[in-house]
Amino acid sequence: MSVRIVKNYPSPRLMETIGATNQKPAEAIGELVANSFDARVEGEKVNITIKLRPNKIVIIDDGKGMNGDVLEKAVCIAEDMSKHIERGEGAKGHFGMGFKTSCSTLGRKYQIYTRPIDDTHEYHVSFDIDDYSNR
Repeated sequence: MSVRIVKNYPSPRLMETIGATNQKPAEAIGELVANSFDARVEGEKVNITIKLRPNKIVIIDDGKGMNGDVLEKAVCIAEDMSKHIERGEGAKGHFGMGFKTSCSTLGRKYQIYTRPIDDTHEYHVSFDIDDYSNR
């Protein structure tokens, strides 16, 4: 399996600001799980695993996955993903803020590993506010 690293450097100040919302940790995790439901293969159940560890939350699903171009859009602020992916009926997200707000609420860094179901390439993006605050 080959790996392509996707780079995206949102403003650390903006990420801190959107993380300072009134969202509670359970709501943030719920938003991330809703993204997994939105990524389900039409007509199939999606399996979602949530691992709560000290200083780390891991959410794994067996949904459609994303290619590198879609992943770059997914981490952009206020990007409506309906323009980039086919979404099933009842999809939750439309404003492009849920993932970023939720991750910023839960901590100072996030990582996404994804692989489209019909592809052998894995795509990865990570963001650490502390790494980019000094730029």
